[in-house]
Amino acid sequence: MGLAAADWQARGGKALSVGVLTANRPAVAFYEALGARFLRPDTYLWHDHSLPESIYVFEDLAELSRFA
Repeated sequence: MGLAAADWQARGGKALSVGVLTANRPAVAFYEALGARFLRPDTYLWHDHSLPESIYVFEDLAELSRFA
């Protein structure tokens, strides 16, 4: 995530978002520990199955880049 943030910031990006299946609590905890903020609920379509998804945003790319 740190490398992705650094690369995106170097290209002029201001924020980075990631979608995670809402039921995947370990992944949610991981992104939150890195500083992501919940943005909105969404739905991920997988083989005709609708799965609840949570969209998170990293607004401080410099902070996230520390993990590169």
